[in-house]
Amino acid sequence: MQLPNLYLIAAVEVAALLVVVCMFLVFQNRSLRTLVRKLQERMTQLVADLRLARAEKAKKEVPAPAQNYTAFLNTHIDQTKSHHQELGQGKDIVLDLDPDTPLPRRAAALRYAILLAEKEANTGKHAKFTDWKLLERKYEQLLQYQSTYASSDDTDSAEMDALRDELTAAKKRVSNLERFKALYFDLEEKWESCKDTAQNHFDELTQLAAGSENAEAIESVLQSYHSNYGELGTLIENGIDGVSILSADTNKTDGSAGEIRHLRAVAADQHRIITELQRKLKESTSAEQTEQVVHELQGQLQKQIRFVQESETCIQLLEDELTTANKELEQLKSRLTRLPQIKTELKELRDQNDDYEMQLYSLKSENRRLMSKLQNAKHSAPPSDDAGEVRRLKKEMGELENKYAELEEKFLDLKLQQ
Repeated sequence: MQLPNLYLIAAVEVAALLVVVCMFLVFQNRSLRTLVRKLQERMTQLVADLRLARAEKAKKEVPAPAQNYTAFLNTHIDQTKSHHQELGQGKDIVLDLDPDTPLPRRAAALRYAILLAEKEANTGKHAKFTDWKLLERKYEQLLQYQSTYASSDDTDSAEMDALRDELTAAKKRVSNLERFKALYFDLEEKWESCKDTAQNHFDELTQLAAGSENAEAIESVLQSYHSNYGELGTLIENGIDGVSILSADTNKTDGSAGEIRHLRAVAADQHRIITELQRKLKESTSAEQTEQVVHELQGQLQKQIRFVQESETCIQLLEDELTTANKELEQLKSRLTRLPQIKTELKELRDQNDDYEMQLYSLKSENRRLMSKLQNAKHSAPPSDDAGEVRRLKKEMGELENKYAELEEKFLDLKLQQ
């Protein structure tokens, strides 16, 4: 009986506990619903406030489109000018579009020109739309400015190429002239060495001809030969002195200068005649005389003016020729002063040539000796213990042949230089 009562008491306690828990949950649920409702109201109010703030901000930040873009352009124009002034040099920004200007200043000038073109195309009567024709004209001016400088650069490069070609041709001519000069000096030296010998032979032949039967005929032939030989010597000596060349250039220069003075005097005289004719024209009294004098003097005046222009052109050409002749004269004088140095270098080259010929002769002798020694070694069939000696001799002979080839190449180079 007691056991069911315990179950009943336990069930009542559990039911009471559940009732208490349910009541707690009901109150908690009510408080949470109240909190959720308050939060929803707060969120709705915040959303409304946010929308209102965005609307007010949009109203404040929406100016006139044209005025906004113009202010933007003005700001960047001022910034560009300030940046250009910081770069120094003190020049106007519009003058720094020159391609020779340093790149930072040129970039600032180009940006300044583009911003000004944009401002002109979008302000004033063009505030509502962009004036593309104005932009085309502005950009066309900029592009033409750059293309003009590019074409001038191309022209300069073409002129530089032409000058380089002329310089190369001039260097080739100078090189050829130096070679001919060396040959000419060699001829002079040989002439000096054989002139005395030829004179001795001539005296001996003259003495022998005096004792022969046809003495007169032989003597006339010898005199003719001697005169031709003497003319050749005179030609060589005069050419080596270089006096005739310099004197010819001097006479040519003096003649050109005299012709220039004569033409200038003629030009001054023509100007004086024109002035006199104009004075006579002013002093004529009657209309008929004036008209007649005018017709005559106009024809004469035109002739005199043409003559004066032709004279001035001739003067300019002669002055250019005179300048060229003076430059050539200075070059010839400088070459003439280098004559002793060239002779000294030629003597040194000849001494080197003699040394190389002696070395070449000794190497040829050594080569023949080694070849004969090698042939004897082959015919005598040396035993195996002499095989090392044969190989050494072959190696030595190969080295000497290589050295001989190098010396022969140097010798040929010296011959070509002479």
